[in-house]
Amino acid sequence: MNDDQIHMLEISKIKVVIPRSRNKFKHAEITDSIDTSGLRKPITVRRILDRKYEFALICGQGRLESLTALGEKLIPAFILDIDENKAYIMSLVENMARVIPRAGEQFQRIKEMNEQGLSNKEISYSTGLSLHWITSLTMLISKGENKLLSAVESGSIPISLAVEIARVDFEGGQELLIKAFDEGLIKHKDVGKIRDILDSRYEGLKGFLNNSFGVAKKKKKLTTDELKQIYQDNISQHRKIKNKAEYVERNLLIASQIFKELSDDEEFSKILDEENLNEVVKVIMKNTSCGGQND
Repeated sequence: MNDDQIHMLEISKIKVVIPRSRNKFKHAEITDSIDTSGLRKPITVRRILDRKYEFALICGQGRLESLTALGEKLIPAFILDIDENKAYIMSLVENMARVIPRAGEQFQRIKEMNEQGLSNKEISYSTGLSLHWITSLTMLISKGENKLLSAVESGSIPISLAVEIARVDFEGGQELLIKAFDEGLIKHKDVGKIRDILDSRYEGLKGFLNNSFGVAKKKKKLTTDELKQIYQDNISQHRKIKNKAEYVERNLLIASQIFKELSDDEEFSKILDEENLNEVVKVIMKNTSCGGQND
């Protein structure tokens, strides 16, 4: 007999009998959507005799894995009283119904919905995809970023990385970043910084090429190794600037402390008065942390 009531079951007691692989980036998007919306659509299970598990999953592997990833201990579920064969057929039907569309099909449908005047929010509601994901996708579609769309559809890169790369204003920069990411030379969090470096480098080249007094240089196509080196050089440069700033700060603190001790000396104070240097010392002490603490 089937139970139409929704039960809160322990996730650890549910066995995934027929696991299926999934696009890790797409699954991460589903997990984020569940976490943001707070919606917990029930899964479907059946009771089993097993030493470790009490239930076998029929439908809802994605939801089960998403809630597990979010650290949930319980999940809403329908419990069906059916045998293993019927459960297998139901699971197979669900998997067939959720087959990922061929490359570009899903994006084409979303593009058509967008062209029909539907808002990103309406598309999100109709497709079950998060508003953030739809907004990112429609941006890529509107810019004609076909290569990036293909990379997202194939699961090569997450859509958030595709959006970062789409903002690159450097000839060949998109292909370069995708290749560098695929080869593991750069991490997702580095893309924004590298994009800024490439854009600055490209702006410099464009400015020189438009200068009638300069000699036009042919832009050299970067390799992934050269891209990595540019990024490392940029990091080294910033590290040197930081070290120099810390060196100056230490010396200012020392100077401030020296002036503070000297200001307590009557002879030194007398010299400052005679030479009209009191204001100079005050400025030095005011603009250092040591001096500021004693204001």
